Amino acid sequence: MQEGEECGLRYIYRLVDLTALGLSNDALPALLQAGGRLGFSGFAVTHPCKEAILPHLSELSSDARLLGAVNTVVLEGGRSIGHNTDWFGFADSFRRDIAGVKADRVVQLGAGGAGKAVAHALLTCGVGRVNLWVRNQDKAKPVVDSLAAIYGADRIGVVDNLAEAVAGADGLVNATPIGMDAHPGCPLPMHLLRPDLWVTDLSTRQPRRNFLKPLVYWEPGQITVKACSFPRQLSSFACSRA
Repeated sequence: MQEGEECGLRYIYRLVDLTALGLSNDALPALLQAGGRLGFSGFAVTHPCKEAILPHLSELSSDARLLGAVNTVVLEGGRSIGHNTDWFGFADSFRRDIAGVKADRVVQLGAGGAGKAVAHALLTCGVGRVNLWVRNQDKAKPVVDSLAAIYGADRIGVVDNLAEAVAGADGLVNATPIGMDAHPGCPLPMHLLRPDLWVTDLSTRQPRRNFLKPLVYWEPGQITVKACSFPRQLSSFACSRA
């Protein structure tokens, strides 16, 4: 794995794809137990398990408790400890790749397991206000309440009108699974994008085919497109080595 090589280490990384195996989140307790028995140091957790895994863990780090989501599980001494490194991994990417952009108002699509962490990261990086666009506003309320308690109610909220929110935004973050292989499509109407709007995506792989890739056909210099990825993976790896 690239992350290990960057740290001068070699290690074994095994993919456990629940969909490919025909398994559901009900298999999480057995997988955690099997990982410990097989001598694994931990798990990297991704969609759709970041919230579902919480009840099956021995304990949570302070970041995982705050955000209510886990992307890294460390197996140690018979315990399974959940961490959330998504937020500071994304923050590192944001500071490195999108430094200097105007970020008074940012629209974030989605507030699920990864979305909670990204909203926290954006506010930490100094974004003036994060406007969340979600299908289920009731689900987003705990996210807004917990982050508003830290950063202030004037810096985060849920919007009802996506077109108006994007029209008044400096940047857009896709924190939904839409655009991934299992969820093809685009998370918003493409006509809402405009040349002076920067766009980023949470994909830890290549930019998603159905969301960011079409943007590369715009004339050079008309739109800023980024995919924040590697530091999020590296931060997860570093946590498991701590």
